[in-house]
Amino acid sequence: MPHPPGTLIIAAASARSLAASADDAGWRILCADFFGDQDLLELLDRRRGTYLGRLDTFTDLPGLLAKVPANIPLLWAGGLENYLELLSQIARTRPLLGLPLDVVATLRDPAKLSSLLSAAGCPQVRFPQSIFAGLPPAGRWLWKPTTTSGGLGVQRLTEDSRQRLTAAQLTTPGCFQQELDGLPCSAVVACDGQAAKLVGMSLQFCGWPELQAEEFRFCGNLGPLKIPPRLATALNSMLQALLRQCGQPRGILGMDLLLTSDICWLLEINPRIPASHWIYDVPGHWNSVSFSLQPNIALDKSLSSLPKRAQLIIWSDERLRVPEFPSEQLLRPAGLRIADRPAAGTAVPAGSPVCSLLVEQPADGGIGQISSAVSRFPASLFEALGIRPAEVAN
Repeated sequence: MPHPPGTLIIAAASARSLAASADDAGWRILCADFFGDQDLLELLDRRRGTYLGRLDTFTDLPGLLAKVPANIPLLWAGGLENYLELLSQIARTRPLLGLPLDVVATLRDPAKLSSLLSAAGCPQVRFPQSIFAGLPPAGRWLWKPTTTSGGLGVQRLTEDSRQRLTAAQLTTPGCFQQELDGLPCSAVVACDGQAAKLVGMSLQFCGWPELQAEEFRFCGNLGPLKIPPRLATALNSMLQALLRQCGQPRGILGMDLLLTSDICWLLEINPRIPASHWIYDVPGHWNSVSFSLQPNIALDKSLSSLPKRAQLIIWSDERLRVPEFPSEQLLRPAGLRIADRPAAGTAVPAGSPVCSLLVEQPADGGIGQISSAVSRFPASLFEALGIRPAEVAN
C-alpha cells in the first residue's frame, strides 16, 4: 500500500483507543475526532503524532484531510459507518482501511442482514423478529434507527409512544425489533478475504444508571469471555456463510449479541473496528491496527492467557465543567486508570461521555474477580473523580 513508512490517519467519534493501538504497533499517527481528549494529545505529543483537529461533525473531515498527503491511508471507525457518501468521497483520493463500503452498507441494513442470516442456514444464530415497515403488533418492541451508533436513539415502544408516532417518524431509516431477554455481549471478528475468525467476546454494558447512561446507551465492556465450544462453532459457521455472501471481504467488524440458553441472537453488526478491540489488542497477541494494514488472522495466544480488561464509560446527565482529575497514584490501588480524559475546565454537554475508566487484571484472576471489582466501582465513581452534578458549567 503506497504511504510513507509508519504514517497513518485515524478518524472516529473518539480516536484515543485506536491511536493507542497504532502506537503499540509503531505507527506515527494523525488523528481527528470529536473530543480532543488530553490523553490522546499527550500520546501524540510523545510519539511525534499530530492532532489534525476537533470535529463538530464528520462533514468537517474532508477539510482536515486536505492538508495531509493523499497517499497516507485513513483508518476510520466509530460513527463514520453512517457517512458512507463522505467515505466514498474520501476514497476517491486516499486509501481507506476497513471493510469495502458496499459491504458496510449491506451489513448496516437490518433487512438485508436478516435475509443474509436466514440464507446462512445456522439455526443456533438468529436475527430477532423485526418489522421493517409500519407498526408492529402488540408485544415488546424496540425502535432501532439504522443511522446511529452506541445505542443513541434506541427506544422502547410503549402504548403512549405508539399513539404519538407519525408517518414521518416511520419513514426514518430503521426497524422495530422484538425485545428479548438474555446476556448482552460484543464480539470482534477478523476477515482476511478468505475466512473469518472470532477474535473474542466480551460482556456489553448498556444503560447503567450508576454511570448516568441513558437506557440502551453503550457504556462499556468486560472480557475476554471464555466462549463455549458449541457457541464458538455456531458463530464461526454463521460468519463463514454470511461473509461468503458478501464476497469474502477484508477488515474487522463487531457484532452485538444476546445469548440465551439455546439461541444466540445477532442484534446488529457494526462493520468497523468496535470499541471492545482494546480487550484483545495485547502486545504479542493481536493488534487491530496492524491487521487493518495487513490482514492476517493468526492469533498468537489463547484467550485464556490474556489479561482480563474492563472499560466503563461515564456519561453526564446534565451540563458540567470537568474538574481536575485525581492523580493516577490515588486510583492505582483500586486498579483504575482514567482514559478519554478531557482537560480540566472542559464543558461537557448533557448526554455526553465524560471519560472512561479502565481496569486490567492478570489472566489468572478470572472473569468473576474482575466482574466483582467492576461492580464496586459505580457507587464511588463520582466521589473518586471529584465530579458533582451540582458543578454545572456556566
